[in-house]
Amino acid sequence: MDDIQKPSKNFFGVRIMTDIGNSKAHSTVRSSPRDATENVIPHWNPTTELDAICRNVKELRHRGASEEAITTHFGEQLQAITARQNKETAEVVVDIYASQAYANGFVSPKWNLLSIIALATVFAGFSLELTIGNQFVFSAANQYRAAFPWLTAFLAIISAWIWFSLQHKNHIWAKHYPTWWVRWLLVFPGMVATSSIIVAISPLGWLALYGWIFGSPTEGHEAKMLSVAAYHSGSRGCHQNAEIIINGNSATVCLDKAISGRVPAVGEAVTVAGRISRAGVFVDEIRAR
Repeated sequence: MDDIQKPSKNFFGVRIMTDIGNSKAHSTVRSSPRDATENVIPHWNPTTELDAICRNVKELRHRGASEEAITTHFGEQLQAITARQNKETAEVVVDIYASQAYANGFVSPKWNLLSIIALATVFAGFSLELTIGNQFVFSAANQYRAAFPWLTAFLAIISAWIWFSLQHKNHIWAKHYPTWWVRWLLVFPGMVATSSIIVAISPLGWLALYGWIFGSPTEGHEAKMLSVAAYHSGSRGCHQNAEIIINGNSATVCLDKAISGRVPAVGEAVTVAGRISRAGVFVDEIRAR
């Protein structure tokens, strides 16, 4: 009997496919393969939770709490969020591949515990980069930016081999995309490019997290505005971005919560308050001189 293919929901922007078919054993997975992919995206709102942390920190500073106490609060709150998200992500991935095992009657050794942990780590890092990463200037941002195309190309080779193997052995796209040219000229390149970019971006999110938690407080750090984007009131994410240069490294940061007073002009020197570490500078506040 041909396998019936069922598309899952989007998972951090990556479409994951699962097969549902005959099974030799069903004792270690859910009662229905549909349940395994029913709720693929963990119910997590990073913006809301991070906003709550920021409000708590401002309240602690208003009460005159020490920087050590604030740092401890940062770490505990953020570690709790990250741990919960990693746990939910790992559970989702386990469910997806348990459903795959249900369909084919075996569990592939390639998708062992280490693979699941690695996948969860990548997605968590990518999510962190989309949230707190827009306030962080990596200490090797220029070098990483220059190496990014080569890194992505290298990851694309590995990703292409993985997706080709999955399609060749399990026919993960065959039923949903029966046309050969759609499957190989559109879906395959799209999956390779998306997964490669996510893996390449993920470390930046973890570096931002490190800088936020372990960075030392800094005041009056010199920086310069390279560009300032127009303000977009209807945007769900950041309403206004700016490119700044700190210690010779440039990066795009969000001005929504960082700006203090007027928005500096392009080319204007500014002072930055935040946290500095070997990983870079986490920007809490930007002030025009």
